[in-house]
Amino acid sequence: MTLLKNLHETFGTVVNYLFLNLLWLVFSLPVVTIPASATAMFGVINYWKNTGEEDVIRPFITEFKRYFFSSQKVGVIFLGLGLIPLTGFFYVLPKLNNFENMVLILLISFTLIYLLTTVFIFPALSRNDHVNSFYTIRYAFLVSISQFHIAMIALAVTAAMILVVYVFPITLFIGSSMALVINLLFTRALDKVDLLKQKYGLAEEV
Repeated sequence: MTLLKNLHETFGTVVNYLFLNLLWLVFSLPVVTIPASATAMFGVINYWKNTGEEDVIRPFITEFKRYFFSSQKVGVIFLGLGLIPLTGFFYVLPKLNNFENMVLILLISFTLIYLLTTVFIFPALSRNDHVNSFYTIRYAFLVSISQFHIAMIALAVTAAMILVVYVFPITLFIGSSMALVINLLFTRALDKVDLLKQKYGLAEEV
């Protein structure tokens, strides 16, 4: 009986994640709603963790509506910031003769910081009620920098998943599993930050 119960629970969990992934894909179809859809997916994972409930549709729609405008703002800002390294690598750097190495180092550094912040931006957004987009970006940035090694693991997981989806497009339907891993890593990073705050008596948020 215990084995059957465990199998039933495991099957239910897998179905929930597949359904969550389907909702994420459907709500991302307009393209411009990708930030809100991604935030909702992380929000549902947090909802499951905090409540122990297994609903999918209701919490997803609730989180989608809740963070729609704030996530869209963050998405627009991050898209604009992403143009900086693209412009640098493809248009500015090829035309430089002097200080090329310095510019290259700056571009690589900015790109790395940008990517590390990106992998934590949606789990950060789904965990706070701040509507200030710059606060959310600052929050994700500081967590990723203060826990650089965890952020690097999250970035590696994201890159690996993108590669797998590129080679095997059907795996896009299990993308919520990547969100689960990123969420766990983000939680781990927050736990580490809390320990540092306690150790050094810091009361201010990261």
